[in-house]
Amino acid sequence: MIATFKFNDFNIGDPYNPPHNTLFFATSKSKSFSKENYAIKKLEFYDPGSFKTNEDNLKSLCQSVRSASILKPEAIANDGLEIFILYEKMKCDLSELIQNNDRKRMKFTPDEMKVFLKQITLALEELENKQIAHTNLKPKNILISMEGDYKLVDVGIQSMNEDNDFKAPEAIVKSKSGNINLHKSDVFSLGLILVQMMTLRSSKELGGFKQNGYKLVEEVFEEIRENYGKDMQKIVKDMLDLSDSRRKSMKQMRDDLEAIYNSVNEQKVIFFFKIS
Repeated sequence: MIATFKFNDFNIGDPYNPPHNTLFFATSKSKSFSKENYAIKKLEFYDPGSFKTNEDNLKSLCQSVRSASILKPEAIANDGLEIFILYEKMKCDLSELIQNNDRKRMKFTPDEMKVFLKQITLALEELENKQIAHTNLKPKNILISMEGDYKLVDVGIQSMNEDNDFKAPEAIVKSKSGNINLHKSDVFSLGLILVQMMTLRSSKELGGFKQNGYKLVEEVFEEIRENYGKDMQKIVKDMLDLSDSRRKSMKQMRDDLEAIYNSVNEQKVIFFFKIS
């Protein structure tokens, strides 16, 4: 069971580590917690029903998901229609890393992209296998640990303070008939994240991928081909297919990535993505 915490167990806020993205750094005052430093995320909800649903989702996540690339809450607290989630303290989130690279005009290297893809797609495939969609995938919900590992947060949670420019087009259109495959919507969101990492394009520019006739699409794809190769270009194109019925599943995307990253030497295949 997920534990609960009390606010007076922590010194919340640090002048050297100010809150960002509703994430507050905290120092433990209680011997009940094994680490000294944590992060506390605040989520607000519209009504008691959505609050209870999301609280249940958090508890279910902790019980069923095993991937090391999914950051599980260590404890939760609630106050009215707000949930406060206690996490192990991370170094930064992916949006900060992208902004830092943008300031330096330094794109992510192919090796850096491989590390990112290996960790995040593995986590998303496990969620897909267990019928748990992320539903709110964006750079701010991918944290980087002190060791440099990528971690998904806010799996299956949507709150009032979670705007998302990376949402798939079919997930935005509320009146769409039929059921939405939220796992394929996650694939689209990840595709936009990859484009931003590979090209440092703004969120506003990325919005054009959700409509036909966006004039910069081919220019962006050509940039990806030049810097990361035609195989990666094709994978990103497949992820950003506007038709969710044609778009591949996360498992299919990982199979395609496996084909790219496999290294063959004297008939020995080294699998970079598969777990032995």
